Amino acid sequence: MKKLTGIVGIVGILGSLIFLLQGVDSFGASPEYPTKPVTYYISYQAGGVTDILVRGLTDAAGKFLGQPFVVVNKPGGGALLGSVAILNSKPDGYTIGSFAGTQALIAPHTPECPYKDLNGFSFIMNYGRWIFRIIVKGDAPFKNWKEFVDWARKNPRDAKATIPGSKSQTPQGIALWEMEQKEGIELTYIATKGTPEQITGILGGHMTLSATVMDATILQYVNEGKLRFLAFQGKDKVPGFENVPSFYELYGIEAIGYVGIWGPKGVPDPILDKLEDALTKGMKDPNFIGLMKQMSLPVVYMNRRQLDKEIREMFPKAGRAVQTLMAEEAKEKK
Repeated sequence: MKKLTGIVGIVGILGSLIFLLQGVDSFGASPEYPTKPVTYYISYQAGGVTDILVRGLTDAAGKFLGQPFVVVNKPGGGALLGSVAILNSKPDGYTIGSFAGTQALIAPHTPECPYKDLNGFSFIMNYGRWIFRIIVKGDAPFKNWKEFVDWARKNPRDAKATIPGSKSQTPQGIALWEMEQKEGIELTYIATKGTPEQITGILGGHMTLSATVMDATILQYVNEGKLRFLAFQGKDKVPGFENVPSFYELYGIEAIGYVGIWGPKGVPDPILDKLEDALTKGMKDPNFIGLMKQMSLPVVYMNRRQLDKEIREMFPKAGRAVQTLMAEEAKEKK
């Protein structure tokens, strides 16, 4: 009888353990996830295009997730502070954030970046793609891309191209450099802090062209005739300007502009599934779609597995371009 009682006791203990383990996965995540708000990091300042889009998306997605997203802006540090905060966070699904091509494909190949590969991250989804455009002043002597290239070929380094950072560390700079190789022209690069400074430089005649992301302000200036599109640096174009050539059409070159979301490595698949599902549903919200149109950004969806596969395939090629450009920039400084 004592033996039977002992067996029953052991079975009872095992049953209790199984019950507890069913309620907690290997990372301590409850099946009721989420039970509290999710922190969402942005590596850019409040009020910018990324900030506006993220707040619109997370407002909608929070309704499907069952908990709100708390957006935290961490600008500075080469737009890496948000990514580093995610990298160092607990993989419990309560810390995620935005990334673009700069954070995923370019920064890891630079000496300043604290992560050298993507193994510390879990991709969640992609919901759009930046349109990188090349603009000039409305009364510039070149009326189209071909005329600009012809002018630049006759006037080496006279064309002052402004980009938001160094040539080796921005998708726009890398795409322009690849174009230079194909056309046999040389540009002079001027790093600026953002779109407002670039527009001021172009309108003031201090810079020849600007290569950065599309936004509503630029479209307004183009429609008013103050600025002109010469080319787009990827596959996507601004609606109504389909006649403007793209680098992809002309050279097979594409400045990659992911508008993606990731978290730290090790987030359990069931939690990633919940996040991906809520954010995907939020992406279809009419108010969010309206924001995307207002910012002239196409909605480009990729689930986490598609996104992971594509970025990892592109990672080595991006690294070779970054290393080559950094070597060239080092020579120019000597």
